[in-house]
This record gives sequence, C-alpha cells and structure tokens, in this order.
Amino acid sequence: FNQDINLRYTWIYNPLLGFETDYVIGKFDEDIFLAKDAQKLISWKRHVLSTGQSIREEIVAGEDNNFTCYVLTIHPLCDRHGKIEGITCAALDITDRKKVELALEESQHFIQRIAEASPDILYIYDLHEKRNIYTNLEIARFIGYSPQEVQDMGNELFIRIIHPDDLPIVIDHHANFIR
Repeated sequence: FNQDINLRYTWIYNPLLGFETDYVIGKFDEDIFLAKDAQKLISWKRHVLSTGQSIREEIVAGEDNNFTCYVLTIHPLCDRHGKIEGITCAALDITDRKKVELALEESQHFIQRIAEASPDILYIYDLHEKRNIYTNLEIARFIGYSPQEVQDMGNELFIRIIHPDDLPIVIDHHANFIR
C-alpha cells in the first residue's frame, strides 16, 4: 500500500484484516485501526517520512484474544526528483507463527511453574558446554545457594559442593553420558 505525505491511503493491494480496497482508500490509520495500534503505525511512518530511512517492524494489531501480527516494511516514496511524497509499505501476515510462539512461551512458563513447585531438586547441566542450564528453588534449601548463584558458578559448582573424594566419580559419570 501507499500513503501520501499526510498518511492518507492512496493505493492498496490485497488489504489487511479483510477490508475492501474502496473502504481503505482515502482513510488514515486512526480511521481503520485501534487507537494504540494506529499511534504505533503513525509514529513509525512519520519517522520514515522525516528521515528518509526505511524501517522494518513487527506489529501486533487488535485485542489480546483477537489479534493479527504483521511484519511491516516501510519505505519512503519519492517523486522523480527524489522528493519524498509519501510512503510505500508491505505487510506480511505472521499471525500463525506469532500464535505458535505465544503458545510455546505459555507452555514453557507452565512447565517452569511445575518445576518450581516440585519438592525435588531439579538441576540441568550441559555437559558439552560445561554450564548450568536450570535449577529450581529447592536447590537453595538443599545446598544453600540460590538458583542464580548456582547458574553463576558454571562448571565450578561441582568442585564447590562435591566432596573431593567423590569428584572423580562424578567426572567419570559425566564422561559416560558424553560417550
């Protein structure tokens, strides 16, 4: 779609959100979108008009339960003398991808809440990278370190908490996992 210097729609192909071309032409973003979405769009578009620099942004438009997500590319639209006379934009609908990302985040948050509620010690250590990935809160009560302190110790954790006589056994055990 194109918009003039005042950000009035002048041309559109395959309008977003199921709008008809005739409905969009001649309108402004605040006529079409929710106020919060329109303000974000207007801000980006005015930035392109004032700087002449293209931008690419992701926008989630609509309400929490009923949203559409787009990757929006905004370019200055210039006349044959190079004077900016508006903007030209392309919007790619990424709603399905965004919904999958949000569902994954929700699932991960749910799993983390379960892990934090567990009365058992949960500890994940990356043997290849030799770093702590995750510890739940129960480890603090057991060894006296917070989960963040455990994370910060990296591969020094075992040296600090394992009895020196047991350390070779743990190292061999880890080597068996790697093999």
